[in-house]
Amino acid sequence: MKKFLLGLLVVLTAISLFSATTTIDGIDKDARAAVIKDVKFRQRYPWNNKVDIDYTIVGETNDVIVSFIVKDNDVGKTYTPLSFDKEPPITEGTHRITWDADADKISITSTNVVVGVDFVPPIYMVIDLYGGLTVPKFNVTYMDSVPAGGWTDEYKTTKLVLRKITAGKMPRTDVDITLTKDYYVGVFEVTQKQWELVMGDNPSNFDGDTLPVEQVSYNNIRGSSNGSHWPASNSVDATSFMGKLRAKTGIDFDLPTEAQWEYACRAGSSGDWGLLADGTMGTLDAMGWYDGNSGGKTHAVGTKTPNAWGLYDMHGNVWERCLDWYSGSDYSGTDPVGATTGNDRVRRGGSWYGSGYACGSSSRYGNGPDFRYNNLGLRVAAPAGTGITKTYEVTFNANGGEGAMYSQTFAHGVKQALSANAFTREGHTFVGWSTSADGEVAYTAGESISVTAPMTLYAVWEQQTIDATGTYIVVDLSGGTSATSYPVTTLSDVPAGGWTDEYKTTKLVLRKITAGKMPRTDVDITLTKDYYVGVFEVTQRQWELVMGNNPSCFDGDLSRPVEYVSYDDIRGTSNGLQWPASNAVDASNFMGKLRAKTGIDFDLPTAAQWEYACLAGSSGDWGLLADGTMGTIDQMGWYEDNSGEETHPVGLKKPNAWGLYDMHGNVWEWCLDWYSSSGYSGTDPVGATTGNDRVSRGGGWFDYGYDCRSSFRGNDYPDSRSDDLGFRVAAPAGL
Repeated sequence: MKKFLLGLLVVLTAISLFSATTTIDGIDKDARAAVIKDVKFRQRYPWNNKVDIDYTIVGETNDVIVSFIVKDNDVGKTYTPLSFDKEPPITEGTHRITWDADADKISITSTNVVVGVDFVPPIYMVIDLYGGLTVPKFNVTYMDSVPAGGWTDEYKTTKLVLRKITAGKMPRTDVDITLTKDYYVGVFEVTQKQWELVMGDNPSNFDGDTLPVEQVSYNNIRGSSNGSHWPASNSVDATSFMGKLRAKTGIDFDLPTEAQWEYACRAGSSGDWGLLADGTMGTLDAMGWYDGNSGGKTHAVGTKTPNAWGLYDMHGNVWERCLDWYSGSDYSGTDPVGATTGNDRVRRGGSWYGSGYACGSSSRYGNGPDFRYNNLGLRVAAPAGTGITKTYEVTFNANGGEGAMYSQTFAHGVKQALSANAFTREGHTFVGWSTSADGEVAYTAGESISVTAPMTLYAVWEQQTIDATGTYIVVDLSGGTSATSYPVTTLSDVPAGGWTDEYKTTKLVLRKITAGKMPRTDVDITLTKDYYVGVFEVTQRQWELVMGNNPSCFDGDLSRPVEYVSYDDIRGTSNGLQWPASNAVDASNFMGKLRAKTGIDFDLPTAAQWEYACLAGSSGDWGLLADGTMGTIDQMGWYEDNSGEETHPVGLKKPNAWGLYDMHGNVWEWCLDWYSSSGYSGTDPVGATTGNDRVSRGGGWFDYGYDCRSSFRGNDYPDSRSDDLGFRVAAPAGL
């Protein structure tokens, strides 16, 4: 289409306003193409590097994109403006957009400047497959010409490029075939890398990213259920190549019909071979790989001469599947779709293994839908549609959190809800999205927004705090493994009805411990930071709600303490083994999952925190009771003499003065520290820096009372599991 330019005075250093109007009269329009008229180009006054552009579209727009140029005739330079307040509309009517020349770093002080507004026909469709199985969408863009550097390998591996084919009459004299609808068809045969990015595997016999994929059947490509119903239906199976490609683009990609394939192959030729760019008919040796030149193998796509429409390997290399059922009789008519039933599906184009005759434009063969061979592949097609909806990728950045970056596709100007947050950050709560790494919340999760350009949104985090006035914190686990979060609330006192079973099963309750000096005379230990510690040992039901399993040996009552869990099960075997160098935990383990769904740095207590909480002010072997006297093992714990050789539901014995149950007996409790025979001391001690065993405290149902004393320290390998070994949860108080 002709580009219309208008004269314009641009003096960026002056405070002035000048506008020019070009009216385009007498231009014929038809049902397939619109025109642009009444273009106005105005500098802002006072000048702020903003320019308003008005234009009117008259007629129906089909598959077009509005583009702009600014040409400085004094220096002979042309600029392509990019920074607009919105994407240029392509619908019929009058539109205004504002160009930010400063954002494009375009500075013009000439007096001979023209601006042009035009339609760009999207001749090529490009699907970005980069990210493969890990991304929710494949971005789709359009181009009006071959890139300046040609079709580099990225267009044969991580991108999939299709050429628009304008409908018309098949250039054959022996049959009457007409296509009435424009369509897109692959510039290249689908390569092994492209198949792998969509499907996650590579079934090919020959090995190479830019080689055509082979050993794929019609059923692999479209599916053996819905995908087998063509031409009654164009549906495909979700697990097939076309199903996955459709799901991640929103475009009805498919195989071409036999008529579409041949029409594209010929590119205007009525002979055996496709027409070349110079208008002459090509030859097989120039255009294809076959048994006379292939050397018995496939070759990288795009290494032979393309036809006049820029399509490569339409002859040879690999046979290409078509949609139609194969019939012994040829096909004809308007937009033919082949026979309604059959045994074989059509293949066209010949291959590296076949004779030159089989590679001709009109040669037709068939194979069963489940047939695979190392000379049989495919080329992708797509409908041209009635217009293009531009799409943009919104990329989500963890911004200090954990999780792989992901993206979401938005149609231009259409309000759509933002994806849910998929990131986590230890000790923090996600509060929304910002447009910059250090910005304020611009959007909340799930908010509907309109997008007119690609953008990146950054997670905004708020450090998790616990109400300092709350003596207890309660974590609601009732949502189980399917919950996106576990609500955290606070209590100032024990509930009026006491700690009912819900606090031992579907809820997890912790008590705030005020920092202080360890009440022992044989060591000098001081804790300077308040913390929370579990009122009860973690129970089987609580573990089950977080982890989805129950490894315990004793059953019959899910309020028994969970056991047969290792330090590794609780914290992880990767990040979780780094304590005390780091307090990180593995995402897949108990503490990792609890942190991710609460935003609180839950963990095991250190050995010092555990003992300080156990003693509750006592300097003796047993914790202090609520009446200020030191308790006894029989009052406070289950051990060898009273356990009956099994665990018991938590909270049945007397708590210590700080309301903590089962600090003596029932099950041993893992602590964070590496075990050292020399013990620990000092301010906020965290134990040895390395070791072989991790500390366990409190004794268990199987042990003598001596082993259940507050100062007694057990030890086990981090991967040890036993039916008398469990744990209690701790958490920091405040920031």
